[in-house]
Amino acid sequence: MLLLDDFNLDLLDTASSALFCLICCHTDQYQHLVHEILESHINQAYKSRLLEAFNNLTPPTLALTVNRHNKLIFMENFNSFLINVRGFLCVR
Repeated sequence: MLLLDDFNLDLLDTASSALFCLICCHTDQYQHLVHEILESHINQAYKSRLLEAFNNLTPPTLALTVNRHNKLIFMENFNSFLINVRGFLCVR
């Protein structure tokens, strides 16, 4: 939904905050989902870009604890993530 043209960008901060909270609470499921998304791509170039984008979204330096500081870092990472993957994920 966030990758579609008709997404209301006014909701991006709220969506980012909600996603971060879900990732913090369900880290194992998030990692499993990322793995499934990566494995679903046959194109190695896309897979590499996605892997890099996910690694930048939740880097090891980002503590997965819900507080204002971490949410702000995640929000910046999430904006970059969307910019980096939107083009080739929407084509699929």
